[in-house]
Amino acid sequence: MLNIHALFPLVTWILPIVVGALVHNAVSKQPKTRERKLRIWLLWFLGAGVGLGGLVGFLEHWLLPDQMAQLIGFAPSFFQYEVAVANLVSGTLGFMSLFIRRRHFWLATIVANSVWYLGDAAGHIYQYVAKGNDAPGNIGGPFISDILQPLILILLYVAWRKATSAEEVAA
Repeated sequence: MLNIHALFPLVTWILPIVVGALVHNAVSKQPKTRERKLRIWLLWFLGAGVGLGGLVGFLEHWLLPDQMAQLIGFAPSFFQYEVAVANLVSGTLGFMSLFIRRRHFWLATIVANSVWYLGDAAGHIYQYVAKGNDAPGNIGGPFISDILQPLILILLYVAWRKATSAEEVAA
């Protein structure tokens, strides 16, 4: 039986980002500079990856706490409400990044999301090694996205800032 949660990263951020960014870059009438292309990819990662991913995570933990606890390998707990709210905070920052296009806001959103997700990844590893928790929600799609999403965001942001600086110098 296919575990729908294993598809979480694909459905909530990989597919929307790739399709959205490719289409956005293709139809954009603005010059296709390196800075512009990177900004579009970063915008889609923030909006779809952080924003949509956070909203979906919020809804899962808030509306389906028993199923989420089982998927992660835990007993249901009030802390799931707190995880839901943390997802909502992250998602809100991601969606706000679509409208607040200032590099410092984007950087703060990326740092907050990265600290949280990489901390989650460390927790997943601990649960696996110390407790033998090999539940799909512990060592599966969410674990992989907890590592990949921050790394991709950080690399995109650094590349975008370098491209921005290079184009400012060339102008």
